Amino acid sequence: MIADPARSPGRARHVLVVDDDQMLLRAFERTFRRDYDVRCASSGGEALQALSGHEVDVLVTDFSMPVMNGIDLLQAVVARHPAVARLMLTAYADIPEVVALKKQGLVNAVLMKPWNRDEVAAAISQALQLAAMRRAVSDLRGRVSPPGHEED
Repeated sequence: MIADPARSPGRARHVLVVDDDQMLLRAFERTFRRDYDVRCASSGGEALQALSGHEVDVLVTDFSMPVMNGIDLLQAVVARHPAVARLMLTAYADIPEVVALKKQGLVNAVLMKPWNRDEVAAAISQALQLAAMRRAVSDLRGRVSPPGHEED
């Protein structure tokens, strides 16, 4: 049985929330700051900078944002930070692009706005488990394949 990373002491759980709505970011941070190390970003570009400079286990992103929408951000995160678990928070869960996100492997869950604390907490807990497994697999691959060794 895998220990629940959301409950285990010792290692901080890092959650990055991305939304252009500052009130949502503040509410999310206030709601979850006791459970997680919550960082907030108000754009996709700001989120990518945060991902490059800080450890992140779970990304929670809005769908509709100016300049870089949630799908573009998710694609960039998958390419650059594949171990990060990804959640989409949106009021548009029924549009085809959002429906396709799980099929494409871009998100682990799609959550509806307005969000419910218990649903978000459950999704983050599951995402933390996935992130822990991805880190473990990555660590094992690093031990099996020396740096610079290419597989055929």
